[in-house]
Amino acid sequence: MKRNSFVYYFKLFQLIILALIDMSLFLRTKMHHNSVNDGQLYVGLFFSQSSL
Repeated sequence: MKRNSFVYYFKLFQLIILALIDMSLFLRTKMHHNSVNDGQLYVGLFFSQSSL
């Protein structure tokens, strides 16, 4: 593990940044949430950020 510590730290940093981006998606409280299409928009935003 000491040999690959740079990789572990880099992946941890990448995971933290990705988590912050994903959490910030749901701060948009003005989006409509009355239909199935609106729900698909929320899910699409989440999965589009997860694939970075």
